[in-house]
Amino acid sequence: MKKILVIGSGGREHAIAWRLRKEGSTVYATPGNDGMFSDGILNPKIDSENFDKVIEFTAQENIVLVVIGPEKPLCEGLADRLRAVGRNVIGPSAKASQLESSKSYAKEMMKSCGIPTAEYAAFSNYDQAINYVKSVDHKIVIKADGLAGGKGVVLPDTREEAIELLNLFMNESSFGKASKTVVIEERLYGPELSFMCLTDGEFVISLPTSRDHKRLKNNDQGPNTGGMGAITPSPDENKSTKQWVCEKVLRPLFAGLKRADISYRGFLYVGLMLTEEGPKVLEFNVRLGDPETQALMLALRENFTEHLFRTAEGRLNKDHTLSAGKAACVVMAAKNYAEGAIEKGALITGIGQEESKIFYSAVQRKENQWHTNGGRVLSVCADGESSVKRCLEDAKKIDWKGVQYRTDFEQI
Repeated sequence: MKKILVIGSGGREHAIAWRLRKEGSTVYATPGNDGMFSDGILNPKIDSENFDKVIEFTAQENIVLVVIGPEKPLCEGLADRLRAVGRNVIGPSAKASQLESSKSYAKEMMKSCGIPTAEYAAFSNYDQAINYVKSVDHKIVIKADGLAGGKGVVLPDTREEAIELLNLFMNESSFGKASKTVVIEERLYGPELSFMCLTDGEFVISLPTSRDHKRLKNNDQGPNTGGMGAITPSPDENKSTKQWVCEKVLRPLFAGLKRADISYRGFLYVGLMLTEEGPKVLEFNVRLGDPETQALMLALRENFTEHLFRTAEGRLNKDHTLSAGKAACVVMAAKNYAEGAIEKGALITGIGQEESKIFYSAVQRKENQWHTNGGRVLSVCADGESSVKRCLEDAKKIDWKGVQYRTDFEQI
């Protein structure tokens, strides 16, 4: 039986590990969470931030594949370290991971490769950023240049609000070093679409598209979050969407990376805005999306494990689109998530009554009871034609003090 190690602790990593175990592998996860470990996924009890310990564990247990879920260890070079000792890895190098760790780098790459995207400017000087905001006559988006846990993007409606937010980002360091430099973009309008794939930097295994619901509250109100739910495939996809991404985004990007002597092997996420002028790229991520992955792992109709090995071992020889059905994911979050100090330790009731699949993100098991342990606590997921309805029905059965989740997926 193949032994696979998944790096990460969220719902995305739980879903990946669950899928790989379902397909017959022995799966470990670090740091993992109590919910994952109650689902047959093994806890190696090692510090995932200690790369030496991770490498030592892969040798001791003869791990044949490492799947790196979150962006931070990728940007810090874990994939490079593992490949250097001969391990199969799903995850790009630290150099390639700059596509996510630096939004200004990503925008420069898009521009140099002729990839359609919003007009932008990058600033590390506060006064220059203010002058730019005052000079433009269109609405803008402000993005922290570095990693901000999916929350470093704000959409000010007025110049005054933009100036206030720039002060928070650049002077008060609301996201630490990540927001010392900002990217200011022209705001685009239209439906958003998540395109994800596996790639070796030449061939592409396209995964089903998704629609991610980023705002906290119904009707796309409230602050941006890491994601409050997803449906797959995206209802905004058309017959040419995947082909357009491959021809207009991925091929030029891979050529640009090769010119910079950068190889790419792993997951790649392309965030698109479907504008009236045509699709434009909002961002690149060097890993799968969360919560899109939770729905995706239920929707796939092919052996996911085999495609991971083919990618990691460099055995791709043609483009391929994975077949899949429909699936949905509803994220249930803690009190004050995305709006203030998150309350931890709330008693969760109702788990075990649901028919849907639960992927856990931030839970703790104490005295045979579940408690919240972070912002996005768990994801309720289902597949099939009635997946959204089933997710919402089961979400009603689960409760804790201050629980919040969106209920408008069917209307969007």
